[in-house]
Amino acid sequence: YLARKKFLPGERGLPRFGNDAEMLAGILEQTTGLCGGGGVSSIRSKLDVKAVLIGCFGGLVADLVLGFSTGIVIAFILRNKYNIHSPEEMNAILHGSTAYFILLLVVSGFTSILAGFLAAKAAKKEPLFNGTVVAGISCLLTIALFPMEIEVSPLWYKIVAIISTPILTYIGALIVVRKKAIG
Repeated sequence: YLARKKFLPGERGLPRFGNDAEMLAGILEQTTGLCGGGGVSSIRSKLDVKAVLIGCFGGLVADLVLGFSTGIVIAFILRNKYNIHSPEEMNAILHGSTAYFILLLVVSGFTSILAGFLAAKAAKKEPLFNGTVVAGISCLLTIALFPMEIEVSPLWYKIVAIISTPILTYIGALIVVRKKAIG
């Protein structure tokens, strides 16, 4: 269809587009209506890249710092309690413990809420939309990182993390929206 119509910028009936993404969105919108009326321009007007980056990096740094700190505290507690001397013994105990994975879910849940909160707080407009973008990115990162943990974490942990990460990130953004509505 596109080849027959020869949709190129500047031809009859088509506006000139600034770049390839806008051209593609314009073509899709004019031929199929797939971009939902506003196309790329409406997404671009809602998206605050700086806010999304703040949310993603803030959540990632918090996750690394809190996860690492939690691991150190647990290691000291287990080392004294069970008289563990090698990292292999520590890993065997931790990865066999459901409580350890629940603690990781709680820590990751907190950092997911923080990521959505930071993105929504930093957004100049459309805080919920920007928090939702961070939720999607967080979910994709969660899915992308799981192949690295194939033998480390149980399947139930992975499923709960994939489901809870975008929901909790969205809740973080929702907190900001509710605070703005109240105050």
